[in-house]
Amino acid sequence: MPIQLIAKSGGSALAVKVVPGSSRNRVAGEYAGGIKVNVTQPPEGGAANRAVIALLAELLEIPAACIRISHGQTSARKEVIITGLPAEVIASRLNRRG
Repeated sequence: MPIQLIAKSGGSALAVKVVPGSSRNRVAGEYAGGIKVNVTQPPEGGAANRAVIALLAELLEIPAACIRISHGQTSARKEVIITGLPAEVIASRLNRRG
């Protein structure tokens, strides 16, 4: 299933499945219409959430302030809102991940 971005709250919503405590930070691939992200940080005190935001900001080449978790702060399945880029650019940058 391809990555789906939904226009929402002045930005684009992206479904993210997070696997904390991994050996490295990376986008593992597509997952249920969104992406699966591995981060080294544990799911304690918001550390994994901050790592997800930092990873996405680097990958999308935007400031971390343009990314926020709108749903699922304490869950492995999250909705992330990305502002500052058109959906087409977000999809293109997510698809070129290596």
